[in-house]
Amino acid sequence: MASLFDRFLLTSLGLAALSMEKLEEVVNDFVKQGRMSVDEGQKLVEAAQARFTQEGQELSAKAWEKLGGIMSELGFVRKDELKELELELAQLKERVLALEKENPS
Repeated sequence: MASLFDRFLLTSLGLAALSMEKLEEVVNDFVKQGRMSVDEGQKLVEAAQARFTQEGQELSAKAWEKLGGIMSELGFVRKDELKELELELAQLKERVLALEKENPS
């Protein structure tokens, strides 16, 4: 499942990179044709990059959240939950050992 998720994210990033390359080509053509100044072109590309970055981060966060829900529904536990249970188990073992020492049978 992680492999499919990884491929999805990589595909999304690849599409964003291709979109940015195409935008840069169009902006460069506009600058060459005099339809846009170099400064305007740079600002447009920078704004698009910022937007792609923000949208990519939001998409990634939503995807991880959705994946976490699916994993939870399937009965998987998170690492932090497992660590908490391991700690509780260790504490219970210590208490049992202490009780056994106090009341040997």
